[in-house]
Formats: sequence, structure tokens, C-alpha cells
Amino acid sequence: MKFLLIAVLAVLFTIVFANADAKREISSCMKSCWKNKGSYKECAVTCNAIRRGRRAMETSTLSDSENTVKCVSTDSLNVRSGPGTNYSTRRSIRRNERVTIYQTSGTWVRIAASEWVHSGYLSNCASTPSTPTTPSTGSSGLTIEKLREIMPRLSSSKAQEYLPYLNSAMASGSINNCQRISAFLAQLAHESGQLQWWEEFASGAAYEGRRDLGNTQPGDGRRFKGRGPIQLTGRANYRSAGSALGLPLESNPEMAKNTDVGFRTAVWFWSTRSLNNYADGSQSGFDQITRRINGGYNGKADRDQYFRKAKSLLGC
Repeated sequence: MKFLLIAVLAVLFTIVFANADAKREISSCMKSCWKNKGSYKECAVTCNAIRRGRRAMETSTLSDSENTVKCVSTDSLNVRSGPGTNYSTRRSIRRNERVTIYQTSGTWVRIAASEWVHSGYLSNCASTPSTPTTPSTGSSGLTIEKLREIMPRLSSSKAQEYLPYLNSAMASGSINNCQRISAFLAQLAHESGQLQWWEEFASGAAYEGRRDLGNTQPGDGRRFKGRGPIQLTGRANYRSAGSALGLPLESNPEMAKNTDVGFRTAVWFWSTRSLNNYADGSQSGFDQITRRINGGYNGKADRDQYFRKAKSLLGC
């Protein structure tokens, strides 16, 4: 009887302190999430798994028939110790790596014990995983060598890495002749320092409160500063691009500085402004593109020299 009483007390002691630990974890999680400007809904989803208890989270799995295999759709995907960006990064996995989903928590999925990734970076696997292929670019024939001649600061290894994604993105936006490709590359070369800058150097504080950019929430200026080769800027643009491309850019804006996503957002911006209509090879048409991208003519001389160089090298 004495041993039974001790066992019962031990169980009660464990439950009480486990609940206390869970409450402390919830409080810590919510505070961290709010500090990082997460919405109440986002924070609640992220921290809800903790409320159910770590042990339940780790051992609760889907049935074998419900498990789903997906492939990583970005160059490098951080694997975190819990369902949210406030958790520590455990490792990274690379494009086309296959993962099995055992549990979901909002937009996060568990791929192993204490290993979570954001589902926005996963897609259905091809029968044979492969990297993007280089599509035809018409008579202009963009090659690694020509890309580096237009942007000499771009290393050979980076040019080789970028070209398939660049060609694939341009093909999707019908940027498919010499005049259009020349104009597109010239604008990207200026905006990104020859594809060197994938995130704006400034903090983004200057965009705070810019309702014309959709920055209506505290911290939006910094959160939605320029990223990608065309420097996608503002909550409204991140939201619209994400919706069009099927990516969670508004909740995960740093996705825009990934190679594949960056080129896709650049083409999205180009296409939604109908910039192909002005890419006729003329200087006046190119000036209209500059104004629609920049809002003025900042850096005009630099943009123009890239445009002339690209047309000469690509043959138009």
C-alpha cells in the first residue's frame, strides 16, 4: 500500500510540474513570436503544439497511409526544432531532397522527431528529381559567357548556378527575344549590382508606414524591404507575388532572396507591369521601363549602359 501511494504521488508530481513547464514554454513562445512581429493568429498556431505537450507532439504521428512524401523546392531549407521560426535551426536540407511528412501544425510539417520545416518550401516530387533545365531563349541565345560579359562581377560558378533559374523564369514571362531579354537583364544588373545583392543593404526603416507599398503594420518597413534581383519591396507586393506564385511570401518574406524565388518574383513584377510592351529595343521604351520600375529615373546612366551592352552581345 505504501509503495502504491508513493507511485501515485510521483505521477501527480510529474503531471503538475509537466504542466507548469508547458505553461512556461507557451509564455516564452508567445513572447518571442510577438517580439518578432508575428500576428496573434500566427503565434497561436505556432505555439499550440507546445500547449498539447512536447511528448505528445513528438510521438503523435500520422498513420502510414496518411504519410506524404514531398521534395524540397528551394536551394537550402532550414530544419527547425519546432513548428515556427522562433525555434532553433538544427540543420539544412537541399533542393530535391525527399522528406516524409508525419505531422502538421498550421503551415509547418514534422519530418522527423523534433525536426520541422515550412510546407511552403515543399512540392510534389518528380519521378526523377532534377535541376531546372535551360529553356530556349530564341535567337538571342543567352549563355553563361554572355551573361558574365554583361555582368562581369558575376563569378563563373554563380553564373552557372543562376542561368537555369533565370532562363526558366524568363520563359515563364515570355521574356523570350533579344529586346526583352536585354531590357530585363539591364534592369536586374542595376538593381542587384550584377546579381550580387539579393537583399537591400538598408534596414528598410525608410519604408515604415508607406501605405502605397501596403506597409500598414508596425515593422512592415524592415520586414518587407527590397529582396531578390529586382528588389521586391512592400507588404502589398510580397502578398500579391506570393498569391500569384503560390508561395507564402507575406508570412516568410525572406524567401524572396532565394535564387529560384528571386528570379520568379522579378518576372512576376515585370509581367504585372506589362513591361514586355515597352521592350522594343528603343531607348525611349527602355526609359519607360526604368520609370515603371524605379518610379523615376534614378541610376539611368548605369541602366542604359547595361542595356546597350546586352543588346550588342545578344545581337539586337
